[in-house]
This record gives sequence, C-alpha cells and structure tokens, in this order.
Amino acid sequence: MRIKACIRIGPSHHALSDGCLMEKAKAGRMGQYTGSGKIIFTKSDSNGIAELTLDNPGVKNSLNGYMFVQIADIIESLSDWKQGRLIIFNGANGTFCSGGDLNFVKKIANPADGYVMNRFMSETFAKLRILQLISIARIDGFAIGGGAELTVACDLRAMHMNAKIGYVQSKVGITPGWGTAHLLFKILGQSRALELLSMGGILKADEAKAIGLANFIFENDTDYDAWVQHFLSIDPVVLKAIKRISSGLDEQSFINDPTDVEREIFVETWGSDAHLKALSMGKKHR
Repeated sequence: MRIKACIRIGPSHHALSDGCLMEKAKAGRMGQYTGSGKIIFTKSDSNGIAELTLDNPGVKNSLNGYMFVQIADIIESLSDWKQGRLIIFNGANGTFCSGGDLNFVKKIANPADGYVMNRFMSETFAKLRILQLISIARIDGFAIGGGAELTVACDLRAMHMNAKIGYVQSKVGITPGWGTAHLLFKILGQSRALELLSMGGILKADEAKAIGLANFIFENDTDYDAWVQHFLSIDPVVLKAIKRISSGLDEQSFINDPTDVEREIFVETWGSDAHLKALSMGKKHR
C-alpha cells in the first residue's frame, strides 16, 4: 500500500481545501514556523543507521512546524536506502521531546490549522511505519505529549532507567494530535490505553516496561549500544523483510483508517475553550 503524499481536505475546511495538503503544509501552514529548533540528521552506509536528533534548546526539544517538515522530508529521503537498517530518533541535551513548541502551538490554535497539523503528522508517521527500516526512539529525560506520540509512532522504544513518558494531552484540553492514539491502543490494549489517555499520567521507565510501552531499559550508553548491536548483526535485507511483515499488518489497519476518527475528534478539542484557556495560562503538561 502507498500512502499518498497529496490529499485534499474537505469543504468544511474551505480556507485550506485547495491544493495538496502536504505541499501546502510545507510551503505555508507548518513550514513557516521556524523558531530556534532543528533536526540534526546523520546517516551511515557502513552500519545502516539513520539518526534524527531533536534539537530545540531552551524548550526541551519541543517541535515546531519547520521541524515537522524536516522529519517528513528525511523519512521520504530514506525510502530507497539500500544499506539502511535502523532509523533512530533521540533528543539533544539529555531529554527526548516535550511535544509541540508552545509558541508554535499558540499560532495555530484553531480547528483549521489543527486539522492541517494532524493530517500532516498522521501521514508522516504513517510513512515512518511503512518505511523498510526498523524505527527506534531512544528516550532520555522526558517524552511528553507529542514527544510520547513520536515514540509510539516508532516500532520500538528504548528508555533510560530515569526517563519518563506521558500522554498528557488531556491536561491541556485536547486529545492526541499527531495520529498515534490508535497505535497506543494497539500496543497497550484498550483498557490500559484508555486509562493512560484519560488520566494524563506520566510513567517511569520501569512502569512503561511493565505495561509493554517500553521495549528496553538501559542504564548507560554501553547497555544501549549493546542492544542496538543485535539489530546491526542482521543482514539489512533480512531486517527489511521483517519490517515488511510488520508494515503489512499496519496496512491492514488503513483499510478503515483509524486516524480519520482521531482527526475529527482532535479538531473538536483543538482551539476549544479548554485548550485556549490552558494556552493563555502558559500551561503545558502540568
């Protein structure tokens, strides 16, 4: 199955309905919001690792629209990487990601822009899921809100023993906005995912491991590197074949795309009174 790069949105969002959503997002609605953050990208043909480091100093590596576009472009560029084995996401300066950059979020806190952001990130993460590289989130410090969504979009999650992860969107008056709630239900099961989303709780690494949200807990770089080495010992052709099996299962879920339901519900909360009140108070995941 191919995820289309261009999808037109419906007439109810008439201000943004013409043209290709992904290109409009890159050209305007998302890409114009640069801020100070960036994605540091490295790729090695010798070991088959592509690494994306979230780097937005001062705001705990929160993501702005320009960083969204960078992530999407990098994933697209890796679609035919023959030597590739792994795509690894991590954060600079000892933490993973605290979600959306608050300044960026305030600029797009309306349903129309919320729709574009959700659609853009949902499609980006869908492409990550079907990319023939095993995706890993290395979590140091905090992965909160959208940061937690990015980790769940990855195939595997490795957490430092002192790291924490949380779907805390309910505390700022919204539902998950980047199209990963259905993946959380798939990973945790209905009851646990429902509880986690509703309570907006933050989990320690051992708690995340106990419920299946974290795959591996590491104490130091040596532990982490040894775990990654297991994947590097496998021929890239074999790893890609294994990932295709996983991608095939994901494709079945797109027959009735759950992100469509997520998106409609998210737009109801994005820019709502509760959300705007939280933003006016400078509230972020408290």
